[in-house]
Order: sequence, then C-alpha cells, then structure tokens
Amino acid sequence: MFLLSGLIKSFLLIVLLVMLLASCTVVKNYPQDKPFVYSNKIIVDGIISKDEKKRLETELQAYWHDSLKVRSISQFGVRTVIKNPPVYDSTHINSSITFMNSYLNSQGYYNATFKDTADTVRAGNQLRTNLLMNVEVGRNLRIDSFAKDFCSG
Repeated sequence: MFLLSGLIKSFLLIVLLVMLLASCTVVKNYPQDKPFVYSNKIIVDGIISKDEKKRLETELQAYWHDSLKVRSISQFGVRTVIKNPPVYDSTHINSSITFMNSYLNSQGYYNATFKDTADTVRAGNQLRTNLLMNVEVGRNLRIDSFAKDFCSG
C-alpha cells in the first residue's frame, strides 16, 4: 500500500516538473536596453479551408526578413533557448510584407492585405518584442489551362 502510494507521488512529482519546464524559454546574449524580437506569428484569414490556412501560415514563416526571425533551439523537448536575438527594427516589416506578398502572388492570392502589430513587453531587464502579422488573403485565382486556336484566319 505504501509502495504504491510512493510511486504515485513520484509520478505526479515528475509530471509536475515536466509541466513547469515545458513552458520555459531562456534568452541568451540579448541586446541590453534595446527591444529584441522574441516571437513572431502569422495569422491567415479569408474564405479558405483549414488545411490551406495552416499551410499558408507555415509557409509564410519562412518569409520574415532575416532580422525579424527568431532563432530558437529546443533542448530536451522541454526548454527553448533563444540565442543572440536580433534587435527589433520596424523598417524590416515592409520588406517582410513584400516577401510574403510575392509568395502569396505565386500561390494565386493577388489581393492579400497585411496588418502588422508589434508589442514590446518588459520582462525583468529584457525588452521583448512580439510580432503579429494578420494576413487577409482574399480569393484564390489559378489558371489551370490555356488554349490558342492557330487555325483561325
């Protein structure tokens, strides 16, 4: 009876420790007294399927300007480390919008609109900037065939 009770307590303690460590994000070598990019997220809206929405959100992550990308490493599956985060510079938002719009054009979304939000939060002595890009994709237009009549005179 006591052995079973001890095993249950040990198991619960391990589960609790894993849950506490799972949300742990450590920032190393961050810029002092300057806001840095801590996270970036893309939300795609429009009349599209859930699968297409998820695909576009995943693909568009690759089109952030290099100085707005968050380079993080997952350690042991429970801890995330951000090393040398870039200083936030709002001028790179327009480049990111251009890159994302070009990608969407290549996918048949020609009337996409973008709305960006940058929220800087103080966490201890860190100035963390969280970027959010809302993308309204509009209608998808794809040309699936093209024909030319060469016999007409």
